[in-house]
Amino acid sequence: MGLAVLAACAKPTPATRFQYHGLAFVAPAGWALDTTDLRTTDGVFTLICEKSGFNESGIVTLTCIEQPLSVAEGLEIFRQSMAENIIYKNADLQFQPARDTTLNGQPAQALAFRLSLLGVPHAGTLTCAASGGRLVSVMSQTADEDRPKNLPGFRSIEQSLTW
Repeated sequence: MGLAVLAACAKPTPATRFQYHGLAFVAPAGWALDTTDLRTTDGVFTLICEKSGFNESGIVTLTCIEQPLSVAEGLEIFRQSMAENIIYKNADLQFQPARDTTLNGQPAQALAFRLSLLGVPHAGTLTCAASGGRLVSVMSQTADEDRPKNLPGFRSIEQSLTW
């Protein structure tokens, strides 16, 4: 009971501008950045932005590869990585065919995917774009039931993203 009261009284996370190695975006209010594992290893860095609060399912994983890869190569690398991840292996991960799109005005390709985590249906999108000798991947994922409240956060992150 005391924990529930504390969670209800917690101040919402303010919008936060993030910048690292030329990658920048705004994490909207109510979303928290996790830079715990942020490091550049062999020209690759990853960070996570999650919807704050108890029982929230929105997550965005941003990865930057500082190598000149094609968008198709990058999409396949990330698709394979997800397919080999132990969590996704046990979650009936299913990908849709790649489609052309844009990521904040840059030509991109995206894969929609579906999975079931602990019996809860989830959907997501894996989007890759390349520019200036870098490949950027944005993976957004949400429980189906939370999709309406998470989509504005996903859009905000993607629309503010620069690299």
